[in-house]
Amino acid sequence: MPTTETRTAALRIMRRQRMLRPRPLEQKVIGWMLVLIVLGLSPDVAFGQLGTPQAAPGQAAGQAAQGLGYSEHGGMALQDDLGIAPGDVLTLTVFDTPEFTGPVRVANDGTIQLPLVGKVTIAGLTTSAAAGMIRDLLIKGNFMKDPQVILSFTDFGNHSAVVLGEVMRPGPVLLTGNRTLYEVVAGAGGAAVTAGDTVTIVHAGAQQATETYTVNWERPLQGQPNPLVRSGDTVQVSRSGIVYVVGKVARSAGYPINHRKVTVAQAVVWAGGIQSLSKAAHARLVRQTPNGRVVTELNLPDIINGKLPDVAMQDNDLLYIPTSLTKTAIARGLEAAITITSSLIILKNQSR
Repeated sequence: MPTTETRTAALRIMRRQRMLRPRPLEQKVIGWMLVLIVLGLSPDVAFGQLGTPQAAPGQAAGQAAQGLGYSEHGGMALQDDLGIAPGDVLTLTVFDTPEFTGPVRVANDGTIQLPLVGKVTIAGLTTSAAAGMIRDLLIKGNFMKDPQVILSFTDFGNHSAVVLGEVMRPGPVLLTGNRTLYEVVAGAGGAAVTAGDTVTIVHAGAQQATETYTVNWERPLQGQPNPLVRSGDTVQVSRSGIVYVVGKVARSAGYPINHRKVTVAQAVVWAGGIQSLSKAAHARLVRQTPNGRVVTELNLPDIINGKLPDVAMQDNDLLYIPTSLTKTAIARGLEAAITITSSLIILKNQSR
């Protein structure tokens, strides 16, 4: 048997929903609409198309409604591409019915508790679908005739994707809806300099389906794969190959190659060129192999001048350009001679 409070609330809601007797303002609006119809004008055009959004040419009406954020169940579908999960905090709004309006939290079993209706399972549904279910329950229970229901997310803390690997800020990225790969990577600070061209997405769920894509972070987005990333997914950005150039060069550093074919001459250009005191004719290429480290001596001047063929480099190769002791000794001797000569000239001028 319903309690006295339940009967009172039901009577109050049903009383509020009675729309059989038009109010004075509604009578005026209906009168103007009849005049417009007689004149051959569309009420939608006259009132600024306040009804359901019109579909664009070649687009289905349902697609237009969803794209503009309207629910096909009489309400607005906010964040309609995001599934509801246990622990989510939502805002339920039923127009002109404060008893049903307010925040609701999804329980661990995926349900919410509503007045008069009781428990409603909404986990896994979108906000649009859940709003439609609540609307149908209110109508079937004879609580309301035509309720307008809005359901939206209040907090997105329960929806995130994890971005790992070569990004600036690895970790969880909050999602306010399904986002593309580039949007999620941007939320992690963007791809790092060492980011490779392989991205793996592990989708949430029991199956944990895995997808692998090849991207080029240096090229425009157009024409490149940009799949959707959903709540609970894990994105792994691979590390690119790196070659190292050290010794007597302008910029000793590691340089990403991203599986590109890189030669010794190109690596020297990236490093800013060879310095004058280098022993470039006796440079060394150090490569790690399964059988151990292999050191190859290279004559860089002859390679750069085209007298010898260029040598391809691989991931983790190290090119070392040593210092020429003879050139260094001569340079230091010249510096010392210039210093002594300058000092003698100064003393001679002072003695006069």
